[in-house]
Amino acid sequence: MKKISYIMLVIGSLFFATGCDKATVLPEQSLTSVQDGVSKERGIEVRVAGTYNALPFTATLRVNTFVIDGTLKATAVLDQVGGGLSRPDAAFLQATTFTFDVRTLQHTPDVFSFYPSLVGRGGGAAVVLDTYYEVVINADTRKFNQIRGYLTSISQLWTEQNTDGSLKYVEPGSGDLNMAGYALLCQHYNTISSTVGRY
Repeated sequence: MKKISYIMLVIGSLFFATGCDKATVLPEQSLTSVQDGVSKERGIEVRVAGTYNALPFTATLRVNTFVIDGTLKATAVLDQVGGGLSRPDAAFLQATTFTFDVRTLQHTPDVFSFYPSLVGRGGGAAVVLDTYYEVVINADTRKFNQIRGYLTSISQLWTEQNTDGSLKYVEPGSGDLNMAGYALLCQHYNTISSTVGRY
């Protein structure tokens, strides 16, 4: 009788241990996949560091619109400003719209990315970023399914041809968009920005 009880105790212990192992692994994987599936950026933004009046700061740079003013530019706001600035300086940065020159990096049906210039100007002042920061619009951007068609339209600006086979929106020999191309880029981007949400 004692032998049977001992065997049952061993079997029960093994069963319990095996059950615990399964319970601790599967829920973690399930939770991770669910969290990854709903993780979306709030807007078209990137975390940056730089200087203002020679003092360091960090902030979230949110790009709202593209404009054409001689060259392609982006208007942006700085939010969640921190670092070594005084309160008045931090408040000024958060209340001011800054304009940056921009350069396109990627333009595919799934990704559009660009970087602002190092210097942004607004309110009679300038901020200087410490490096070139890439702003990315992709599947991690909120409402991606609603803007994907515009990403496709943007990517086609570099490949669309005239009837004679020449590129319709690209300057010959440069790879850069011409003014008509930039105008359409601004139009598509501003639609994306309105859809994703401006801040």
